[in-house]
Amino acid sequence: METDDNLKYWEALRAVPEEAKKRIQGGKLNGMTDINPVWRLRMLTDIFGPVGFGWNVCEVERWTNECAGEVAAFVKVELTICINGKWSQPIEGTGGSKLCGKGHGDGVNDEAWKMATTDAISVACKSLGMAADIYFEKGAYLGTKYESKPESSPKKPARKPLTDDQYWTIVSNEGKGLVTKLGWPYRTAWIENYKPSEEEIAKFDHDVDLWRAANQPQK
Repeated sequence: METDDNLKYWEALRAVPEEAKKRIQGGKLNGMTDINPVWRLRMLTDIFGPVGFGWNVCEVERWTNECAGEVAAFVKVELTICINGKWSQPIEGTGGSKLCGKGHGDGVNDEAWKMATTDAISVACKSLGMAADIYFEKGAYLGTKYESKPESSPKKPARKPLTDDQYWTIVSNEGKGLVTKLGWPYRTAWIENYKPSEEEIAKFDHDVDLWRAANQPQK
């Protein structure tokens, strides 16, 4: 690969669309961003080709660890990609998930191995630059060391705050699954236009869930 292409795949994979993000609410990761795992698989397919031909993931090891009365499941995978007909060396990723213990009562989390595998794939993909914008500090410049940081663009004038009626119209439209005239989900358009804080986004998602629960068709 030519030197100028070293960041080709990083740049293609670094950004995550709003519809693939979900704000984590509650627990130790409260306020952080969860990424839809299907989006990762789609990006691998989009950039490298169908699974088995352009990329592949193999589980190479799984084990459990016990500590403080809890058991966690761990999985190690190897991701390989094919570029110009040549397969890469394995890109390792290790992930884990709670199998049983506090938080699961006396039962077993039967999704633990699947969740650990998904986590491991995300770690391997991270080495390719996938979702790098999420893992870097918000707004950080991700250019190469040979580039100077670009000057900040002038700030756009702040939009007028939404009225309660306008806000709940957006909430209800999102709850109904409608899109704007530009084809955007209402949540995405609201975030793009009003730049809400993480707390405001979390409240919005909560309000949408409440609206959907209150407006489910009666059986």
